[in-house]
Amino acid sequence: MTFSVYLPPQAETQSVPALYWLSGLTCTDDNVIVKAGAQRYAAEHGIALVMPDTSPRGEEVSDEPDHYDLGENNQQDWPAYDAVELIANGAYFEQVLVDQGTANEFLTEGQLQPESLQKSCEDKGIQLQLRMQEGYDHSYHFIATFIGEHIAYHAKALLQK
Repeated sequence: MTFSVYLPPQAETQSVPALYWLSGLTCTDDNVIVKAGAQRYAAEHGIALVMPDTSPRGEEVSDEPDHYDLGENNQQDWPAYDAVELIANGAYFEQVLVDQGTANEFLTEGQLQPESLQKSCEDKGIQLQLRMQEGYDHSYHFIATFIGEHIAYHAKALLQK
């Protein structure tokens, strides 16, 4: 497996917690560093970033050309990775922070359904902070705008333990 790791300066003298960043389909392991500048915020908060390449690559990958839903006939596996399904089946978090761009093509086409996540969190007593960001799409410009707040959010939780 290909992955990148960023260690903040604090790692030279002490153990630091790690935040795993899972980029979207077609991204590489270094997209969040190159396009969003995440290492700046990780250094500021003293946390490591672990960034696996989340996109299978190569000729042997079963895929449908020109589609972004990787694989053929694999929808039966989706619930194991769907946040709404995981929460419905008992996964629990005290708080969840989600930023969603209102101009995201996957939102407007119905693939992303933040209202389902909101209902699932409400049903299970999970505090969801769902921030609908007007005019933002699915690009790394969106990620770069809010990555600092998300790293600070996770750093606060990780450093309390």
